[in-house]
Amino acid sequence: MPELTIRECGEEAIRLTNELFQQSEQSFMAYLLNESDLAWCIASTRNFPPERQLPWDHAGQTFQNDIGFSFCFKFLDMQNRPAGA
Repeated sequence: MPELTIRECGEEAIRLTNELFQQSEQSFMAYLLNESDLAWCIASTRNFPPERQLPWDHAGQTFQNDIGFSFCFKFLDMQNRPAGA
């Protein structure tokens, strides 16, 4: 059996998380963060005080790396924009 990449482990974790949400009758789901979501996160926090800003620019460096740690996920708001990540 081939070894899973960290990305595949993250995808499985999201799948299992959503299964748990569904079983507990929660009305939200988690999704993997993508590059356009990252741009939204950067833009939406740009005016936050520095101590409340997350280093989103560093997260973007990991999207194309299957063997590096890149487990970023999001929850969507009513407009299907990242509401939490």
